[in-house]
Amino acid sequence: MRKTTMLILALIVLIQCSCTKEGKTGPAGPEGSANVIYSPWQTSPHNSRDTTIDGTCVKIRHLDAPALTDSILKTGIMLTYFRVSSIGPYALPYTSDAGGATNTIAAIYGLGKIYVYRHTFGTCRFTSSVPASTPGQPVMISFPQSLEYRYVFVPGGQALRTSKPLKQMSYKEVCAKYNIPL
Repeated sequence: MRKTTMLILALIVLIQCSCTKEGKTGPAGPEGSANVIYSPWQTSPHNSRDTTIDGTCVKIRHLDAPALTDSILKTGIMLTYFRVSSIGPYALPYTSDAGGATNTIAAIYGLGKIYVYRHTFGTCRFTSSVPASTPGQPVMISFPQSLEYRYVFVPGGQALRTSKPLKQMSYKEVCAKYNIPL
C-alpha cells in the first residue's frame, strides 16, 4: 500500500510540474491579411461626370465597394491606389501636372462606394466649349476609363504593429505587411 501511495504522489508531482512550466515564446509571425479587405485591380464601370463638391469643380466617377461598411467608415483605415497600365501604382490623393495643368486625383468614401475625383486647379472649364474667364485658363483634365483602382480596408480595432502609419507607407510596403499580392 505504501508503494502505491508513493507512486500516486510521484505522478501528482510530475503532472503538476509539467503543467506549470512554460516554454519559450516563439517569434512573432507575419501579420497577414485575415481581417484586411482588398480589391483586385479594376476600372470603374461607371461613367465620368462633371460636378462641383463644396464649390470646387471636379470630374468624378465611382467604384462599387460592397465591403466598405459603416464600421470601417467610422473606425477603419481606407487606402486607394490607381495605376495607368503598367505605370504606378500611386496612392490617393495624387497631385501631378498631367495634361499641362496641376491636378489632383483623390477619393471620398461612402457606404459601399468610393468616389474618385479629379480636380484641375485654377479652372472650372469642364470642356473647351466653356469660355475661359481668364486668359490661358485650362480645360479640366479628363478622367479616362482606363485608370485602374485598388482599395485596401483595414477594419478598426485591429492592433497595428507598425513603425510608420499605413497612410505613409508605399503601396509595396502595405502589400508586404498584409500579404496582399502585388
